[in-house]
Amino acid sequence: MYPNFAQSGPIKLTQHRLSRLLISLACALLLAPVTGYCITISPVDPCQGNPAGPCTGVDDDNTAHVFTLAKILQQANLINFGMRAFVDKHPGWSYHWASRTDIATVWEGISVLDYYAWVVTEPDPATSAPPTDPDNYYLGIDPILKNNGNFNDVGGAILSLSYTPVAGAPVIADLHWVQAVSGSLYGQRIKFLDNGFDPDSPFYDTNFTAGALPNGGGWFFDRPWQLEQEYEDNPVTYQSFQVALASYDSNTDTVILYGALNWGYRYTAGENPPISMPEAGNTLVL
Repeated sequence: MYPNFAQSGPIKLTQHRLSRLLISLACALLLAPVTGYCITISPVDPCQGNPAGPCTGVDDDNTAHVFTLAKILQQANLINFGMRAFVDKHPGWSYHWASRTDIATVWEGISVLDYYAWVVTEPDPATSAPPTDPDNYYLGIDPILKNNGNFNDVGGAILSLSYTPVAGAPVIADLHWVQAVSGSLYGQRIKFLDNGFDPDSPFYDTNFTAGALPNGGGWFFDRPWQLEQEYEDNPVTYQSFQVALASYDSNTDTVILYGALNWGYRYTAGENPPISMPEAGNTLVL
């Protein structure tokens, strides 16, 4: 999809890439000799107010959508898969699910602060992170995406949660979050506990953005994304997550899980209709 200059025939460029080429050419011919430097201009909002697309990125039309949120007020199969795998490798650890009454009460206190899909330009996480984050954690745009001016063939999603205990909720002395994921990435099946492959901890918040708040509360933030990486089939990725609030007893290495929330996203990309470079006899002279 990026033009291969070793190929014979006219070079194919999308309208966006053609416009950037003409801007750069004009800059080189007109500005550089005078000023000695030039800047590259990227669109401020390439998706024009529709962050999930369809939206043209570098050389693809990109679209993402999130799955419908679903509370699981009982055992969650995907988290069971991840926790069993962890416990099997860590003798002495155990886990179980809270009673349905306790699970239901805990989920009365969980609020969804943000949940949406995006493509091409990653939203600033500071606009989505819980304002009650005690560390005032600021992620910033991911460096990998920022390297190209935050303009890529990419798709992802953002989920932000907060937990405030309601009357009658069980006391969670050592609050954590557990998350597991399954789906497909570049045509390959994926299924694992989302703990950063930490050998010692099953918790999402050990390595990622989540944690406890004063007065027994908690916060959770995730922003999964995938670059298209010239993968020619669709979907580029679909990822289904289950996230659960958990308590942990460090004396016995026991984890208690309080239901789960099922969420996720799907990202597709299709090659933008190409535009041939003009023939030599019709080339615009600046």
